[in-house]
Amino acid sequence: MEETFKTAVEHIRHATYISVSNQDKLLLYAYYKQAMVGNCNVDKPGLLDFTGRAKWDAWNSVSGKSKQEAMDAYVQLVNTIDPGWQTKC
Repeated sequence: MEETFKTAVEHIRHATYISVSNQDKLLLYAYYKQAMVGNCNVDKPGLLDFTGRAKWDAWNSVSGKSKQEAMDAYVQLVNTIDPGWQTKC
């Protein structure tokens, strides 16, 4: 699964033909951070840091997921965003 996860990460980074909603971008960010770092370990950004706060909230919302669960969720979300992406890589 780790190899599939890495391929999915690279695909999302370089697939310019797909449009990803802000909500999905936040979820991808959250699952990626959870898989790579673990539970959210940074202070919550201030109220005026809208982007930082949205990212923090997303990452914090998946706290408790294991590395494997986060990688699985990331790949499943990529499958939803771009069905058949693995044949395009």
